[in-house]
Amino acid sequence: MFLARPLPSSPEFTDTGGAFINAWVAHSDDAIAEQIARDAIIEQAWQIEGVEERKLISRDAYDGNSEQMEHFEEALVDGYCLVFFCWPPNGKDPDDLTPG
Repeated sequence: MFLARPLPSSPEFTDTGGAFINAWVAHSDDAIAEQIARDAIIEQAWQIEGVEERKLISRDAYDGNSEQMEHFEEALVDGYCLVFFCWPPNGKDPDDLTPG
């Protein structure tokens, strides 16, 4: 999970203050997986401010959670999957986080 803010060239710049970005990456090497996620986030015109959490996940972790399993499976097919939990420009309020 990354903490990031949209760059001025991002379509989200005017209505989004920032986001937690969950990244699923289909690679067993931690450093390579992080670089793949970073490249994908930067490609979408976001500036990474930090890594909030990092962990190795297996399919078993999502038994009974179909939404999370979809993200996991998307990463297996596409190499990675990003889910943005955004907050408004006026600040970071967990109650205002919305998937984007």
